[in-house]
Amino acid sequence: MVDVAARPVPVGLLVRALATSPPTWTAPAAVVNPVIPAELLGRRLRALVRRGAVAVVLVWRGLPEDVAAGQWLPFTLPDLPVPVVRVAGEHADALADGDAHVTVTATPTGPARGESVWCVVEGTGTSDETVLVTTHTDGPNPLEENGPVALVGLARALVADRPRRTHVLVAATGHLRMPQLPHRGQCTATWLAEHRSWWDGAAGHRRAVAGVVVEHVGALDDDGAPEVELVHTTTAPLAALTATAFAARARPHRALLAAPRSLVHLGEGEPLHEHRIPAVASLAVPRRLLQLAAPDDPRWRGRVDVALAEDQVAAVERVLRAVDATPTGALGTVRRHRPWERVRDAARLLRWVRGA
Repeated sequence: MVDVAARPVPVGLLVRALATSPPTWTAPAAVVNPVIPAELLGRRLRALVRRGAVAVVLVWRGLPEDVAAGQWLPFTLPDLPVPVVRVAGEHADALADGDAHVTVTATPTGPARGESVWCVVEGTGTSDETVLVTTHTDGPNPLEENGPVALVGLARALVADRPRRTHVLVAATGHLRMPQLPHRGQCTATWLAEHRSWWDGAAGHRRAVAGVVVEHVGALDDDGAPEVELVHTTTAPLAALTATAFAARARPHRALLAAPRSLVHLGEGEPLHEHRIPAVASLAVPRRLLQLAAPDDPRWRGRVDVALAEDQVAAVERVLRAVDATPTGALGTVRRHRPWERVRDAARLLRWVRGA
């Protein structure tokens, strides 16, 4: 049995805040989300297995029971050869004596298989430059996996009014099976490695001058308020045009425009950043993001707002149009993080982990 504290994570550990949308909204200084502490458990869980553990019970402190239930976490680690059970609330209190018995009944299903889905909208002007528009599939609920819905809306808009540059729209598979993919990082990294002719600028290949990533649209908190949208922007010009595009949004929203820290880039924008492709990457990260939802669960209808999703997609389209109208040299250059920044960010994270 392992106690897990769902403590508030300082937002500054994850990103460097640049602006908010609307400007009158103040972003929270910290968030409580099970994704971060679950990912930090990886080494400890593997150590327990090596020492002979036959099951692990994670006792969540500070997390409601209905939020802890059914979480697909941690999802960036290889499968463990033992069952892992999560308990919270009154069930966590009942395990205070440190003793638990776990009975597992399972039916082997074999490996699940999926394919990335992608298409190309040829531009009307520059033939050798592309803009990558990416998301992922494979989510456990209607919020985590709805990026492809946004991608279809963007594809329709781009076909109806063709852009100057060619746009490559990608819904990459394997987001929740990243350790099993052949290339390190988020699942878009595998698509990039297998389709270099669309982005790497080598002889006879096209060159991606920018990327836009859209994930988890229309997210509402349990109280009906819009979830915080985390919008990574990796160059100053992209941050400026994104702020302008978001200023025209019609629905109430809460978006934090930010630059990634050196240790982490949340979401599928990470592979673009690693390849130094200037990008805007938007995603919401609510507490229930990785929670399993039954197909007929009515509660999830109240956690995804269609009008808010449409408003987000419209904002992303405005970003795409602004990027397409911007000369390549004016899109900015992705700066690599320096070694001292990694040391600084690692020290900050370690202090938080230790509770300092």
